[in-house]
Amino acid sequence: MIPPGSGSSEVKLGGRYRLTSRIARGTLADFWRCEDEVLGRPVAAKILRPDLVSDPTIRRLFRREAVAAARLSHSNIVSVFDTGEHEGAPFIVMEYLGGGSLRERLEKGPLAPEVVAQIGADICAALGHAHRAGILHGDIRPENILFSEGGHLKVSDFAIAKAAKVNPRLTDPEGNQNASLYAAPELGQGAQPDPRSDLYSVGVILYECLIGMTPVAAARKAAATAGATGGIRIPAPRDLRPETPEELDLAVIGALQRDPAARFQNARSLERVLRRLAPATLPSAGRQAPRARPVPQAAGPVKTQASPAARPEPAPVPRAAAPPPAPAAGRRAAARGRAPGDSFLRTEGRWMLPTILVIAAAAALVLTIPSVRTGIGNVVAPLQPESEAEPIAISRAQAYDPPPGD
Repeated sequence: MIPPGSGSSEVKLGGRYRLTSRIARGTLADFWRCEDEVLGRPVAAKILRPDLVSDPTIRRLFRREAVAAARLSHSNIVSVFDTGEHEGAPFIVMEYLGGGSLRERLEKGPLAPEVVAQIGADICAALGHAHRAGILHGDIRPENILFSEGGHLKVSDFAIAKAAKVNPRLTDPEGNQNASLYAAPELGQGAQPDPRSDLYSVGVILYECLIGMTPVAAARKAAATAGATGGIRIPAPRDLRPETPEELDLAVIGALQRDPAARFQNARSLERVLRRLAPATLPSAGRQAPRARPVPQAAGPVKTQASPAARPEPAPVPRAAAPPPAPAAGRRAAARGRAPGDSFLRTEGRWMLPTILVIAAAAALVLTIPSVRTGIGNVVAPLQPESEAEPIAISRAQAYDPPPGD
């Protein structure tokens, strides 16, 4: 057993991981910085807390969740390298990041809205990957959001969801009820956790990053200011920070709905909303910026040189009974590089139809956003598509100007 507060360099886990200093006391275990003497690199070790080692159920769940976390390979999830026991205490060895936690960043004050959107999108990317693998986090909060020295976000501690059912103190080792501030309300009523429970916790984190306090703390402050004696709704982010973008405001509200059916139903749908609000210049650990879709342009009189790699443009098929165009119209059509007899649907329809569909979908989204916000818990969440449409490949683009032209 490792003595509390010990920093002895003589302690080695598994005969190779030499403890150098304790990083933090977590919900389930103590975190140590170690030196991997085999590979010569720094790593982090999570060792089950001494007061939990004697619980056989916790020990079993700790090992099982360590194996489950090791299956998660994602750029926004802390990588697990090894697991074992040291003097009867189970441990997990993972990558060492060194950039601190989100809690340390929040101690300096609220964050810029675009940074908040980036953080939320990366958290959702990690959760979406875990949820698809059948793993819930169960304890999303700032202490479990870590950063590398370069600012790359990674989610840690996927060992809470099942263990917390056995010992509720796992989510609050100090007994200060801090973890309950991030838990979905249905969990306090005995409901089974699901992906939407993790998304509620994400909503609390986004709110705290924007406002500098949790939704519960903001509601209490608003009640004290207004002199209210009864319950009061949680203020929306824009009520306290007007420069918050409307879409980010609605995303937070959608994640914080008390009814799970009114929230975002999966991490991917929330990530898509937040990713649009995150600037491309910030380091995004979860997803690459989408490639721009090619936009068809009108063909002009362009001089080209033949080459083996050049793909010939298919010749337009003239209509059998099309009347010859007027001389002026023919000159204008030839100057634009297109045949007067081309079909409008065959030339322009290939790109205009997808464009019209996108505009119609955007209009439908705008109409679904409530014009009046009545407080968190009473606002319908933004439109949440379950799947992303596949892009339509453009095989050819050609301009069209029917006779007599223009």
